[in-house]
Amino acid sequence: MKLGKDKNYFYDLYAYLCDFAHCNFSTLYYYIGTDDGYTCDKVVNEYLVRVVVLFIFTKIFESIVTVEGEDFTSESEEKECYNLVRNSTLFLYTQLDYFSKFTCESVDTELNNHMKKLFKEMKKSLKEEVGSVKKDFLK
Repeated sequence: MKLGKDKNYFYDLYAYLCDFAHCNFSTLYYYIGTDDGYTCDKVVNEYLVRVVVLFIFTKIFESIVTVEGEDFTSESEEKECYNLVRNSTLFLYTQLDYFSKFTCESVDTELNNHMKKLFKEMKKSLKEEVGSVKKDFLK
């Protein structure tokens, strides 16, 4: 089920993640080195991977924590969870803004434009209020 602004990036993000989540030959390029041997160092997008993982975690965490009726063991735990949602959302908003303007010189223009659009839509979706956290801190 895709809700709100999530539907604007969902299929593109899913397609991107499927390259790595399914066992197929489309990822072979990433793991064959210059000597035709196996490598994990050929294509390293560590920062991008971290941002995507944090994005997914934040969206899930926000929908669990901020929806009315969540039981917290204490008021301080609730406050800490809400702060974590705000802080991670703000961090992601900044990083996705960077990625939505970044041009990778090692890929073609079409892929660059596609990825920029993906990150722009992911950034827009962060403004959407899923639960009870107000998103007025995002510009």
